[in-house]
Amino acid sequence: MEDRLWRRYRNYLFLAPLFALALFHQITYSVVAINLTVHSTAVSESPFATGNGTVTAVNARAAKSGLHAGDRITKIDGRDLRNERVLYEKIRRHKPNDLIALTIIPKGKSAVQTIRVSVAANMPGREGFDDGIAIGDVSGKGIAAALLMASLQASLRGQAMMGQADLARLMMNVNQLVYDATPMNRYATFFYGQYNRDTRLFTYVNAGHNPPMVLRRAPEGTVHVIRLDPGGMVVGLFPNAPYQQAFLLMEPGDVFVGFTDGISEAMNNDKEEWGEERLIPAIASHSGRTAAEMIPSLMAEADRFVSGAPQHDDMTLVVLKMCEAAIQ
Repeated sequence: MEDRLWRRYRNYLFLAPLFALALFHQITYSVVAINLTVHSTAVSESPFATGNGTVTAVNARAAKSGLHAGDRITKIDGRDLRNERVLYEKIRRHKPNDLIALTIIPKGKSAVQTIRVSVAANMPGREGFDDGIAIGDVSGKGIAAALLMASLQASLRGQAMMGQADLARLMMNVNQLVYDATPMNRYATFFYGQYNRDTRLFTYVNAGHNPPMVLRRAPEGTVHVIRLDPGGMVVGLFPNAPYQQAFLLMEPGDVFVGFTDGISEAMNNDKEEWGEERLIPAIASHSGRTAAEMIPSLMAEADRFVSGAPQHDDMTLVVLKMCEAAIQ
């Protein structure tokens, strides 16, 4: 009898620490922000950055090949350039150090010319080449929520370590893994992006999460808010869910802020929410500080608004700031 019980329940012993943690710390919140993950993958990377087809920055290899900031790219490997996604997906299909053919209109000229540029290589062992940024919000509370977040984090880490360059495919895989491992009524909102330090290109996919924001200050001082919406539905709810990735070329001074709804929906005693209409000016007013300094400052702003009112959701912030151009 005892042997049968042992065989039946021994596979569940790993849950004991989680139950003890829940009882001791009284787990009540549904969100754990997935920490910044830095990884390296052996994939091809762009030797330049663009905005709407116009080159905004180049590395040394591209400059030596005759590509310069301000040049306009019309074709890549003979294919018309319809959008940024076509450009970067085409580059990623090449092997590191391959030559790509670019049809360009040089800045200030009207004549079209074709040049060949060597694709950069993201070599294994170069830590920090791509920075992975993730934040998630799981449904429910307690042990079930903790298990779902653990499953989500493990699924993401596994996919990232495999070097999945297509973030839409990465999110599809994560969704399927979480769907297969969790009950039907469990899901998570999730955002994941990868920042390339050499090109300043931020590639991301948003699975139903509060859209992170990038605040960009124009030369005249006005602040533009870029919401990172594109992606798809929440993860874990439906199998084979489709996702799309999007791209944003980061600029010096840009401030990225990811948050959970405990921030935007922080409520005072009058049941009034702080809201993005207060969050955005708060970010702008503290944007002169470092990212590490901004987090406690923004949390203090939210605390002042709620004025001691009890909060029933977690409050999580991820802040990154572009300090200088990444391409040398």
